[in-house]
Amino acid sequence: MHDRDAPMKAPPPPARNPAYLLSNSNARPSVGGASSAGSKSQQGRSVAATTSPGVPGLGPDDWPCPVPVPGVPVDRSALGVEKRNAMNRANELMRLDPNDPKSLAALSMSDVDCAVQFKLPYDTAMGEELFIVGSHDRLGAWNQSRMLKMHWGDGGIWYADVELPAGGVFFYKYVLRDENGKFTWQDGANNLLVLPEEWDIPKDSRFVVDDKFGGTTRSSQNMLATKLISCEKEIVNLKLETIKAKEMTKASLQELMITREELESANEKLTMYERNVQTVITSMRQGQAKELNSNKHNDD
Repeated sequence: MHDRDAPMKAPPPPARNPAYLLSNSNARPSVGGASSAGSKSQQGRSVAATTSPGVPGLGPDDWPCPVPVPGVPVDRSALGVEKRNAMNRANELMRLDPNDPKSLAALSMSDVDCAVQFKLPYDTAMGEELFIVGSHDRLGAWNQSRMLKMHWGDGGIWYADVELPAGGVFFYKYVLRDENGKFTWQDGANNLLVLPEEWDIPKDSRFVVDDKFGGTTRSSQNMLATKLISCEKEIVNLKLETIKAKEMTKASLQELMITREELESANEKLTMYERNVQTVITSMRQGQAKELNSNKHNDD
């Protein structure tokens, strides 16, 4: 038989049930979810579940939180610098004038120099000298007064040593000066020199150019074709990287959408919790009011 004068006891709730936290109007839930008799600091940290005065709230640990989506950390600063450098390089190439002899020098941006030795068999008369002049500044930049002087060696081989940027493309000609100071430029098309890339140059090595006094050598033509093929491969690789970057961006957007959906789901659960809490509060108040009225009626 139920004793009406005995205080009501709330049924044991499941763990972390917000309704149980509100079953006793004198209880103040702390941040951890346990009731406290009157700690001001804990009361100040409690979160109100309703705007009604005197109604306690829930701790932050009692509210649902969206599950974070794991991702791969990305160094945004490094990507930004790399992208900015690539854009600056592209802008420089777009401003080049194909008719400007100095445009070839702009294509070779390597900081690594390659030791080059030009060798040319040529029978000279007394007082004659040979020079090299070409598209690069170290070859005189087509300025006759700045030509690179060659030296006579054994077997009638003239040679000249110079350091040029690795991976560069250079045009040049040989110039003969006679004993009277008259200059005779090499006939025909400009000679072509294509140096290997810096990673293809062995340490302490020297690139030897064996020339004849006329025309472009077959080896230079082959090297130019190789360089063009290499550039085409690089373009293809850049396109593939662009496609990969787009796919990664798409995947990131999908992860963002998933996170947004989980956040919306958490907000819906939060709204449901608030409604349940308000329902419990209303039901308990009505039950307590009925019990008070019943006790008062029995006392009368």
